Amino acid sequence: NVNNELVSTGTSFTTAGILEDAGEVKCPLTTGSRRRKKRSTESSTVTFQLVSVTNDGVTYSDTVATASYDSACYTCTTNGSNVVCQLRSDICVVDGSCYSSTSSECSTDSDAATASLIWLVGVVIGLVTICVIVFLAFKWYTKSKSVGPSNRKGDAELQDRIKFDAYEIYPSPNVPPSYHQVDKKALYDD
Repeated sequence: NVNNELVSTGTSFTTAGILEDAGEVKCPLTTGSRRRKKRSTESSTVTFQLVSVTNDGVTYSDTVATASYDSACYTCTTNGSNVVCQLRSDICVVDGSCYSSTSSECSTDSDAATASLIWLVGVVIGLVTICVIVFLAFKWYTKSKSVGPSNRKGDAELQDRIKFDAYEIYPSPNVPPSYHQVDKKALYDD
């Protein structure tokens, strides 16, 4: 079947049939092995055969058109003497094979792109979260390590607890440096 036209392969064969009653004969429509083929639109296309019956091998009945198809891939209907076959709407074809449209083989490229985008957003959010945690941990660590009053003029009790001798070097030109004691209250007054 090419472009909805029947194409003859020129192959004919004869096979034995079983007479069921005066109006019915059963016979296999294919020759060779009866192995089940992989469901595929390439290997299991709709095949039409012209069938006729004979009792003596010389006189044949009128031919009847039959359609052989994989019902997992196609639906075929008859309209008078016409047979119409279409690919089923609830399947998808991937690499020539038929799958149910709900199977994982039928996922589209947009599904893969969406999954990639979700993964990328997750990584970005994760990295931002880690950066915020590291920043907050650093701020907490440096704040807990600070020593001394936060307001040097405002905490008189703390200033009285500080006991130290502060010396300041006053370099003078052409005179060796000397040490002078500095009044600690002067450090806190501007």
